[in-house]
Amino acid sequence: MVYKQDRLKYINALESARTKDSLQPFFDFMFRQYSKFLKQEMESWE
Repeated sequence: MVYKQDRLKYINALESARTKDSLQPFFDFMFRQYSKFLKQEMESWE
């Protein structure tokens, strides 16, 4: 899941992963997206 407002960051992460020949930039981006999602979910339970 990629938030609409983070699409450019997503594309940059994909490009960085390709140019660095490493998936780490993509993994880092997706981890931040999932953390953002979980935070929003927890806040909705409060």
